[in-house]
This record gives sequence, C-alpha cells and structure tokens, in this order.
Amino acid sequence: EIFKLKKGLLVWGSADVIDAMNDYEQSAEVDIEDKFKFLLSVDKLYGAIRKDLGHDDANLEEGALIGIFLDQTSRIEIKLAFKQMK
Repeated sequence: EIFKLKKGLLVWGSADVIDAMNDYEQSAEVDIEDKFKFLLSVDKLYGAIRKDLGHDDANLEEGALIGIFLDQTSRIEIKLAFKQMK
C-alpha cells in the first residue's frame, strides 16, 4: 500500500506534498518519541495535500487538520505544544 501511495505522489503530488511526505517519514523514524513533532509533520502533510486539491487553509491554525482526528483534550494539548515549539 505504501508503494502505491508513493507511486501516486511521484506522478500527481506537488513538490510541497513530496517534501511534506519526506518530512513525515523522517519524523516517524527520528522523532517518534516526540509525539508533537510527529503530529506536526502529519498536520503539514495534510495541509500540503489539501493545497494540491485547491483548498485555502490560510485561516486554519497549525494543528487544525490533525485535530480532526483527536478528542478535545488532545486538541488543546497539541495546540499548546505547537505554540511552545515556535
């Protein structure tokens, strides 16, 4: 399945999506113990994919896309962590 995804990215993904996917994979290998860095890389990957699809996410806060999959407590925790990472 991952090969199919990467094959599709090679053909259809923009440079931003390919970069975000590479960052995600590197984060998954290196930063898995730092869940916030990992989740930020997933959020950025989602954002790059949405940009490719024509969505304008300029008004979304960092972490909003990954937050869709999290409960309220986790969203608050992520939001605070992302602010501290800046």
